[in-house]
Amino acid sequence: MDAAYGENMEDKDISNIIQPAGISQTPQSPPSRAILAVADDDDSNFDPDNIRLDQDFASDHGIKLVLTVRVHAPEKQVFFRVHSSPEYRVTTSLIELKDSKETYLVDRSLLPYLQIEITNRTIFTCIDRLNNVFLWPAKLPDPSGRKNEWTESALQIAEIAMTKWVRMQSNMANKSYDVFEAAAKLPEPEWPKKTLKDLLKAAYKGRFIKDLEDPVIQKLRGAI
Repeated sequence: MDAAYGENMEDKDISNIIQPAGISQTPQSPPSRAILAVADDDDSNFDPDNIRLDQDFASDHGIKLVLTVRVHAPEKQVFFRVHSSPEYRVTTSLIELKDSKETYLVDRSLLPYLQIEITNRTIFTCIDRLNNVFLWPAKLPDPSGRKNEWTESALQIAEIAMTKWVRMQSNMANKSYDVFEAAAKLPEPEWPKKTLKDLLKAAYKGRFIKDLEDPVIQKLRGAI
């Protein structure tokens, strides 16, 4: 994603973005100088076997693995769970680009100026059976009270998925989603020890809008 389409959230306070609703590592002792001492002209410095990590390097050395977080609705053939803690979901306003199906977080100070462009969502923290964490920005009911079975059934499924492994699939005839519970009793998910802030930063890096001159806003308004 082009960095011009949003600002890095690295240092952004989440309270400016959303409506209120890593694992610390012990330093390892460095190897002794005697072990590391190798002559500058010793070819063994560059022997792959001397620098290759063991297969269990993460558990042995406490190396923090990179966590990739995608933003999307649950896929129809994938069983998933939704985190049951309120600390892992948030209701906010997003901007969605229909052509790319990408959503952007928006600073709350801009919301009064973006009533046409924004859409209200609840972002749920989800996980699949392969322990892939993803964020699901589910649409909220229409403020006017107009009934929408797609929206209502999706939110009902999110609630069910807080305690059961399920998958959801579109039912075009009923204009809603069907839910299917896993036939077997599957083990509880292994949630990563990340905060919602951590997950949002990973998922929306480069997709945070903080001013009206952002190219995403300008594109929606036909200014560019």
